[in-house]
Amino acid sequence: MMSKNLLMLLLTVFPLAGAVGQNTALANFLQCIEAQNGADNLLLNGRSYLPPHPRAAGHPYFQSEDWKPGTVYVKGHPFPVEQLQYDLFTDQLLIQREQSNGMLQRVVLSPLLVDSFEIAAHLFVPRAAILPESESKGYLEKVYAEKMAFFRFQRKVLDPVSNLQPHGKFSALKEVFFLLRDQQSYRITQK
Repeated sequence: MMSKNLLMLLLTVFPLAGAVGQNTALANFLQCIEAQNGADNLLLNGRSYLPPHPRAAGHPYFQSEDWKPGTVYVKGHPFPVEQLQYDLFTDQLLIQREQSNGMLQRVVLSPLLVDSFEIAAHLFVPRAAILPESESKGYLEKVYAEKMAFFRFQRKVLDPVSNLQPHGKFSALKEVFFLLRDQQSYRITQK
């Protein structure tokens, strides 16, 4: 009986003798996560993006369907991005990157962490930072800022289904302008 217990103890202890400990296992786990997701976890902080109404005519994006280089500012840190896009239909900032396995990943960035972003030489800031009384989400493009500031809100909507467009059609760009002066905001409706 004693030799059986000794044998069990030896079989249990010898495989563990070469183990360095949990620090190595944790380091290996973190390396695996970084290989899977990349190292910029502060930037890639959202969920996967599925295009809205993919069969609709037109596109819901800022300027064009092409992904553009830009910079995303998260908690004051700039992150240069090779492929950035702004969905004007859903008011979502998107990033596309190639994973280590060659697959393209599209991520909706969390608006709670994005301070601002620049895409194709256009700077966007969260709408709530400029118009706190507004309940609308999304971003405003900063057109001008000195003693007064001028902002543009851009939007696209899905036009109704018709015989010519059985899956709908994304509208032309709709714009609303705001003037910020002496901590007061004014909606500009006329030239």
